[in-house]
Amino acid sequence: MNKKVLIIAYCYPPANNGGVERPYRFAKYLPEYGYDPIVITTNAYGVIEGETNVLRFWDLAGQNEKKTNRILIFFLKALRKLIIDAGIFLERDLFWYISARKNINRFILRNKIDVVFCTYPTIGSMLLGIHLKRKSKTALVVDFRDGLLFEGLQEFNRIRKFSAEKLERKIVENADFITTVSPPITNYFKQKYKVQNVATIYNGFDEQELDGIEDTRQPKLQTKPFVIKYFGRFGKSSKTCDPTNLFNAVSLLKEKRFLNPKNFSLVMFTDLLNFELGLIRKFGISDIVTINPIINRELALREMKCCNFLLFHGDPHRTSVVSTKLLEYIFMRKPILGICKGNEAENIIERTNTGIVTGFEVVEIIEGLKKVLNYDLKDFNPNLRETSKFTRRILTRELANVFNKYTLAHLMTDV
Repeated sequence: MNKKVLIIAYCYPPANNGGVERPYRFAKYLPEYGYDPIVITTNAYGVIEGETNVLRFWDLAGQNEKKTNRILIFFLKALRKLIIDAGIFLERDLFWYISARKNINRFILRNKIDVVFCTYPTIGSMLLGIHLKRKSKTALVVDFRDGLLFEGLQEFNRIRKFSAEKLERKIVENADFITTVSPPITNYFKQKYKVQNVATIYNGFDEQELDGIEDTRQPKLQTKPFVIKYFGRFGKSSKTCDPTNLFNAVSLLKEKRFLNPKNFSLVMFTDLLNFELGLIRKFGISDIVTINPIINRELALREMKCCNFLLFHGDPHRTSVVSTKLLEYIFMRKPILGICKGNEAENIIERTNTGIVTGFEVVEIIEGLKKVLNYDLKDFNPNLRETSKFTRRILTRELANVFNKYTLAHLMTDV
């Protein structure tokens, strides 16, 4: 009989962001390794058709789209901001955490949970995991898809940083094991807290998603225009992720007549800030850069199959980031231009032999784009042995092995 794992993940489908895939795919494959998942998440973004064993709790997010009392919603948002600014709670999922904690206790009393697994972001997920570990007296495995203090997405003032430091230590002290998405975050926990119960389980890709995706519109490298596609955000994902040098490099290559609308097209599916849109006009590249809105995952995967190259843009100030998007790219069997030198993403592209890596400076991006334009498809020979290590099924097996160690330890303690 399978054991039960309680997965606490505020970010979960049908929400449309990269963070939802990790817990969702773990939940999909864990039964193959002896663990039946029960998922705790938010109701703010709807439900998945036919979902089972998913408990959704109320959150303030998404309430503007519903016929609710606008005055009450305004008041709750103002209250939440005051609480966050004061460092009492650090993120916007405050009301979800309160709702889930209030209603989850009776569920725990009715169900025997063998292990609790919570994933960050968000803060509420981690606090709920600690609460349920104490309530159900089970093993707690915490997962960091991003760092909290180490290369985190948030900027903390002095008060909030003090709260974050206190919280992170509390998480480490209560966790039986810590998993992270990349070695830099893993090494951070080992060095800062002098712990060894931490390991990297990378992001990955579910190969089953390739079923039915055709590439009948696949352009050849020799065809014109040369199409390179980008999927994702810049400043809206991270304040230090800036496309200025990329657009400047494209502009300079256009001025030198290496690029023109007849031989090159950069197609982006993105959500740009106003100043980022302004850069395209400023650099005069509107004729070779096409901006499309963010599209859902299924459509994005189809679009990825129909291009010459895929563009990945990292963050020079967040070396630990291993975006789910990169793993999607790798499994598309398309060469990648990775503007990510010094990031963990560089190591993955080089390990899998799936593309060209360049730095973030204008001159480096120019050289990278020149290599792309002269790329010979015969040189594209992915390392399938390394690529296979990033399949969701194999990565889930790694997580199940962690669960096995700690559920067995708790079983021995009970005896």
